[in-house]
Amino acid sequence: MKIRYLPIRVSALVIFLFGCSSFYSPTVQAQESDDYYRGIARGLELFGEVYREVLERYVGQIDPALLAERGINGMLSQLDPYSAYLSPNDDYRRSTVRIGIGVEVEVRNGLVTIVDIYDGYSAAGSGLRIGDHILAVDNVPIPAASIDSFYHQLKGERGTYVRLSVMREGAAKLLQFDMERERIRIPNISFAGIVDNGIVYIKLDRFGDNAGNEFRGELLRLTRHEHSLEDIRGVIVDLRNNSGGILEEVIEVSNALLPKDDLIVTTDGRDSVEREVWVTERDPVAPGLPLVILVNKGTASASEILAGAVQDNDRGIIVGEPTLGKGLVQSVQHLPFDASLRLTTAWYVTPSGRSIQRLNLLLPEIRSIIPDSLEGDFTTRNGRIVRGGEGIHPDMLTRQLPEGSLLSRLDRTGIFFTFASRFSAQFDSLPTEFQVDTKTLETFETVAFDELVVYESRQGALALLDSLKRSSPIPASSKLQALWDEVRTEFIANERKALGQERDQIRDYLEREIKKKFSSSSGRVRLDLEGDLPYQTARNLLLNSRRYNSLLKPLD
Repeated sequence: MKIRYLPIRVSALVIFLFGCSSFYSPTVQAQESDDYYRGIARGLELFGEVYREVLERYVGQIDPALLAERGINGMLSQLDPYSAYLSPNDDYRRSTVRIGIGVEVEVRNGLVTIVDIYDGYSAAGSGLRIGDHILAVDNVPIPAASIDSFYHQLKGERGTYVRLSVMREGAAKLLQFDMERERIRIPNISFAGIVDNGIVYIKLDRFGDNAGNEFRGELLRLTRHEHSLEDIRGVIVDLRNNSGGILEEVIEVSNALLPKDDLIVTTDGRDSVEREVWVTERDPVAPGLPLVILVNKGTASASEILAGAVQDNDRGIIVGEPTLGKGLVQSVQHLPFDASLRLTTAWYVTPSGRSIQRLNLLLPEIRSIIPDSLEGDFTTRNGRIVRGGEGIHPDMLTRQLPEGSLLSRLDRTGIFFTFASRFSAQFDSLPTEFQVDTKTLETFETVAFDELVVYESRQGALALLDSLKRSSPIPASSKLQALWDEVRTEFIANERKALGQERDQIRDYLEREIKKKFSSSSGRVRLDLEGDLPYQTARNLLLNSRRYNSLLKPLD
């Protein structure tokens, strides 16, 4: 008999165990009461009974493991966004040490796409490029847009070989690459060096295992071993798109930057056992050197702890965009069958006494887990005003791309990445003096405007008209099509006018994106810095001591 596994949603099952709006109350003191433990027992029994009944009596046969996993996910969905069930595949993807080939992937245009290649591993010398789409591993196709399937199929013994079947934009045929599986350590720091004018730049991508020691070592190398402190004008630590990591590692990084005995962060929670106070215990590597921290909306959790400690202690200036606002602490509990539970057990409090957590990221019924006393206005050591409950706001607001510019809107479509991948397919290596010529730029403009129309019609100004055109009855469709063509033509004409003002910036941006396809990891960082407005703001700030010092003083 053929068994059918039915796709189902089972989050409703857990409503019996946890109501959507009333299961959590921060003032409940019932943990020691009989009612509390009887409630646990009843919930477990009820959940188990529903699970058994569904498996035994539902009209179609259900995969027991899938039902259990979705039930667990449904239960956890009633908590905060960060508590989660981690399958063995999730643990593999989050590990900073694993067996692999040295690539990072994302879903682009519905395909598993290489977005980073780590220096020093088999992928770096294989001929793979950023932008390549992986279609199969060892001749086994990857389901569309399934990163989990890719990592699962990539698993294997260290020293064995794996074959990737790759579609490259612009290439006439499928490409095959054979690589050795290696022990991969995902780097915490993708770049550390003197970039210009005696400025140290460290791009800290994550707070994984040993990040603190690595950071201190790089800072020592750049300010003491290879150069003297007298030659250094300042330090930039780039935390943009650093989503966090291990608390103990951010404490170690803080020890390298903040004076000894400075408060870094306090964790507090449901029980007093969750309360911990973290203070610097070592002398900093470069005391007194001007410091800038770069942040954006991808800066989260442990990264926000570091930015908050620097800001509240007035140790440096925060430059960039407001951060994500993830101020809750998760603990990982290992479960049977190589799974894990990541559960929120506490919240962070910065040295000034404020919460990092944005309340609008939490379900209304659990926002009360953050005490009201952690929101509102607070003051730094020097008396500057900072806000709680809103992530970390920069001292100097500077965006990567000008808001609303044609360049920023084109970048959101992903066309620079896609066009550069397609264009680079014609070269085995890029000519040394490569520049984007007029013909290449005109080709890009034609493709880019078509892509922008599609993008805007999905979520921008053309969305309503596109929706009407698609849903129109046949007699009216020709009129709407004519109107659509007219609006589209006018839309592109207006964008071409904007292009005249931004052509040089767009050319430079495209040129860097093409060059990145042929660059090492550190080379890609250097290329990015060439057009990086927040970095340029930070650099100029460090070279202007009067401006730097004025920002550390409270407003009159």
